[in-house]
Amino acid sequence: GPRCDRDNIVHVLGTFQDEALTLPEYRQLWLEAGGAAGFLERRTAFIVIPLFAGGDLQEMLAEHKAAGTRMAERTILSYLGQMLDAIVKISEPPDSSAHRDLKPDNIFFIGNKEDLALADFGEIGDLQLRFTKGQTSPGGAPGILAPEVLAAIEGLADGETTTIDFSKNDVFALGLIAYSMCCADPDAAPWEGDPKGRTRESMRR
Repeated sequence: GPRCDRDNIVHVLGTFQDEALTLPEYRQLWLEAGGAAGFLERRTAFIVIPLFAGGDLQEMLAEHKAAGTRMAERTILSYLGQMLDAIVKISEPPDSSAHRDLKPDNIFFIGNKEDLALADFGEIGDLQLRFTKGQTSPGGAPGILAPEVLAAIEGLADGETTTIDFSKNDVFALGLIAYSMCCADPDAAPWEGDPKGRTRESMRR
């Protein structure tokens, strides 16, 4: 996964397993959470990350949509620059990886909502990923798969293996995020209002 000393990428501060939950401070967290089910279950691993008090981009877009307001162009450009910086950093050696699950609710803000960090690396994989249909995860939600990636996957029979260039997936997903920010709508899609799918089909070509 990505190295933890890089800007614009959520880094892990620490991890612990359920044995640490015997400590009073963690039991207090459980009580403050209303005794949430699962917090004290056995064989549970916990990952500690920084607090991003500014929420995520999905929330921000939803707020703009509800208020009928637009995002400032300079803000959009700043966010895109920071996201692109994070994508480039994880794609370079020694990581040489693709995030594969870029979407607004995986973009976190610190309190001032000017600086952001890319989160949720559960789908991260090699840029050139050996993919076996029916066995390998294609990445995040189907709606954010690049046309080239989607076409390569759909052309395979179950159990068939090929190498897929997932670098295209992060670039495509970033374009979808840019479109959502320009529309100030978390649900906006370039092919919306295209019932016959002509726009999406042309993008897949």
